[in-house]
Amino acid sequence: STPTCFLHALSQEKRTWPVREGDFLSYAHRAHAFWTGFYTSRPGIKFYERYVGAFYQSLRQLSIYSNSIGFDVLSKLG
Repeated sequence: STPTCFLHALSQEKRTWPVREGDFLSYAHRAHAFWTGFYTSRPGIKFYERYVGAFYQSLRQLSIYSNSIGFDVLSKLG
């Protein structure tokens, strides 16, 4: 049997399925901190999340550094 055969057999039984309501990301360790990679593995999204996170941290560090040395020196670094 295959998943297709199984689902076809279920559809032939004319079953009614409950409607899922509520949050699909039910696991969170605090408010608005869901375990996004807990059920899925999406390497592309995870890559971009890490890339953007690293870029954001770099920008934060540069902004702190620019406040201590002056913006004109920071612009020469680029």
